Amino acid sequence: MPNLGPRTKNKVGLRDDWYIPVSNPVDPEDDGLCVQITRGPFSHVVIKYNNFKMTEGENSDGSHDCNYSYDTSTKYN
Repeated sequence: MPNLGPRTKNKVGLRDDWYIPVSNPVDPEDDGLCVQITRGPFSHVVIKYNNFKMTEGENSDGSHDCNYSYDTSTKYN
């Protein structure tokens, strides 16, 4: 019998080995969230997330939305 379930496209998501948490390369005393990209054309770029806030309520699929800003640096090589 054929599979009559809904068809979903394969989503390419981030894998755990595509980024690592790091300290802030500009200010080592900063304890904010920074991640370094480890693969692809942007490897060695560090992203610092700022003003991270989750929105109230849950989406229909059980996920949550969030708002944030970010800064980038290539000084962490």
